[in-house]
Amino acid sequence: MTNLANERSVDVLVNDRGPFVSGRIIDLSWEAANRIGIIGPGTGLVKITVLSSPGGRKISPSNYLVQVASFSGYQEAMIYARSLRHYPGAEVRKARVGNRRVYRVYVGRFQNPDRARSFARRVKSELGQAFVVEADAR
Repeated sequence: MTNLANERSVDVLVNDRGPFVSGRIIDLSWEAANRIGIIGPGTGLVKITVLSSPGGRKISPSNYLVQVASFSGYQEAMIYARSLRHYPGAEVRKARVGNRRVYRVYVGRFQNPDRARSFARRVKSELGQAFVVEADAR
């Protein structure tokens, strides 16, 4: 993870994305935030580079999705995804967060990260929550 304001970097293990504060996609430990100089301001823009993934799955940096929601129940996720039919490629993917199963809702698929970020900004203004994630090639 690299702080975009000062280019300081730290390697971290991501085990949860919480606490789901509006406008924030990841929280760091105090130690990691201190190492990259985010303790004073409290938040900052960072670049996340995936070094490895659970089970050794390959992550393709050429595929980007826009995540708009996460649910603990599959039915709720599917209902929400169906309500997004005017967005391209709405889909639900299951994931594990610790020992919990969650169902994440994504829209759009992009090969260009700048286009994905631009789309995410538009979607966020419409839905209130959206951020870009790198996706596997599925």
